[in-house]
Amino acid sequence: MKTKLVPSPAIAIPKSIPGVSCTPLADGTLISLSGTIRNNQTFGPFEIPATTEILAIVRGAVHWMHPHILKSVAAVPKTTQALLYRMADGEYGFVLPLVDEFSCCTIEGCAEGLQLRVEGLADGETISRTRALFAARGRHPYELIESSMRTVSELLRSFRVRKDKAEPAFLDEFGWCTWNAFHEDLTLEKTLDGLRSLKAAQIPVDFLILDDGWLDAEADMLKGFDANLKRFPGGLAAMVSAVHELGVPRVGIWHALQGYWLGLHPEGELAKRYRCIDNRGKLRPETAGADGVNDLHLIDPAQICEFYREWYDLIHKAGVDMVKVDNQGGVIRFAEGKLNRSAVMRAYQQALQGASGVHFPGEVITCMSHSADVAFHMLNTSVWRNSHDYHPRAVNLQQQYHIYSNSLNAVWASSFAILDWDMFNSGDPEGVYHAVARAISGGPIYIGDDVGSHNPELIAKLLTGSGKVLRCPEPAVPCEDSIFAPAFDEALPMKLFARSGAGALVTAFHCCRHDGTVSATVSPADVALPEFREADTVWAVLRVSTGEVCTAKTHDRLTVTLETMGWEIFWISPVADGIAPLGLAGKFNGPAIFKSWKNLGGKTWSGRLLDGGTVLFWCAQPPAEVFANGVSVSGTHDPVTGIFTLKLPVGTGLDIMIKM
Repeated sequence: MKTKLVPSPAIAIPKSIPGVSCTPLADGTLISLSGTIRNNQTFGPFEIPATTEILAIVRGAVHWMHPHILKSVAAVPKTTQALLYRMADGEYGFVLPLVDEFSCCTIEGCAEGLQLRVEGLADGETISRTRALFAARGRHPYELIESSMRTVSELLRSFRVRKDKAEPAFLDEFGWCTWNAFHEDLTLEKTLDGLRSLKAAQIPVDFLILDDGWLDAEADMLKGFDANLKRFPGGLAAMVSAVHELGVPRVGIWHALQGYWLGLHPEGELAKRYRCIDNRGKLRPETAGADGVNDLHLIDPAQICEFYREWYDLIHKAGVDMVKVDNQGGVIRFAEGKLNRSAVMRAYQQALQGASGVHFPGEVITCMSHSADVAFHMLNTSVWRNSHDYHPRAVNLQQQYHIYSNSLNAVWASSFAILDWDMFNSGDPEGVYHAVARAISGGPIYIGDDVGSHNPELIAKLLTGSGKVLRCPEPAVPCEDSIFAPAFDEALPMKLFARSGAGALVTAFHCCRHDGTVSATVSPADVALPEFREADTVWAVLRVSTGEVCTAKTHDRLTVTLETMGWEIFWISPVADGIAPLGLAGKFNGPAIFKSWKNLGGKTWSGRLLDGGTVLFWCAQPPAEVFANGVSVSGTHDPVTGIFTLKLPVGTGLDIMIKM
């Protein structure tokens, strides 16, 4: 019989494993390794309590991670980066392999439980110690994950949790990205044509992302810092000026973490000033040789801070306001065999986050970044592309998997990042499905529409009347009964909740790749926030597709049937003194119009609104008095539905006061 070294609530380590030590911490257990540690070495087995409900977040390739719903610990795939499971007593366990300054660890299943794998060391390199894994358990999954990530953040000091980082300004703006419309075949005139098309459709664009295709590059390698002058005459500064003339105030540019996809061009101007470390690896099949392998030219990590300082100085002076930084997980291939991956990633992230912090504080989208060594180095940047690309006009199952993977990836990623569910195309058949997902995601909302292919009416459901984004203040995450639901393979709903306005949203999606309807039940109790745990609270619930409103107690349930690629959003708001603020009519995320809602004493309530428009409340009886910016206003009350409608001027924020 095995004797446990340290009885952890979430994981147990046999004494017989050499080089493994456990440190009990306030919120869990830290597992460290010592001795002569080599690349790809495994340690284990580690045991976890019996469970048949497992969510593994797995790095499938260098750039993206994917959720796996499992029944057996032995089935946990290689390159698993986070593991959540539910025990027989209803509590949750969370197992997190770590990335420190020495190595990158992952976990995988084995016959007797889990084992650790050490990754990221160079050929022949050995290390003598590394912090390898953190494990904890708790009653509430999101509180458990957040607490665990905060403990690890304080331990490693290489990243910060989402709540400790500032939000970038572009989150509250509506944007357009050039990628879906033009891919790499990008020019200044095409960019301006896209913006003119949006302007003609009266779609308010506040930021532009100039995606791949603008750089001075050849054969997937960067030659110079400025734009390709054949495509962008006058360079980056002239492009920014032209975009501003069309009324778009914020301009962002795309680039790869390594400069371009395969690094620096050996014959380019930059390669004369910056040393490169050459390697070979499978990264870009488009430009690979017959063997499928690319030549890679990584800027020496010792020079990468100077590289970023020089580059970001230049693009900032040209008028650039934000950056989308791609290919971040590609460091795996650039470093493979030659360099310590953790050390390379640390140097590159310090360079990126330092230079962006000087010129574009927080205005960064971290993309193609689903290796854990990126997540564990997000010290200042907060926006993280949460899934593989959205593919316009792809078959239904690709659209459904996009929603499914974003939903379950959020279980872990929401703890350290604001989640970008990617652009979508408003004019495409799947536009509504994706617009709903972006509306509730809590991340940036931007489109990739082709020139002349827009749906202004759909976009209007995402914005206030003056073009402000209606956004949840926190990422949408799966309801507890969807965390372990294989909703892509079986006829089960994917349900998510997100805080919004004075209450929350619960959204149900049909993500199943098989045809047929999916049935769901929705309840205020689906919102896994502390204020939604009081059984006797009464809530006003609005069903967005029909506009129907009802009241319900916390554990009451409503039913909904979803067709293929169907959806439903429920606005859920607490009733107090006979009133509940609902939201802006005609919008997917109408509750986000409320920036605040509080009791002033007695039966008087005040709210701060993001903008005006037709604002809905549920009221048991008509309010006695209503004021907007100190001026008495009147509304209409429907005694049958209880809906009180207030029409307010659009264009500016408003303070309202309602006496019941």
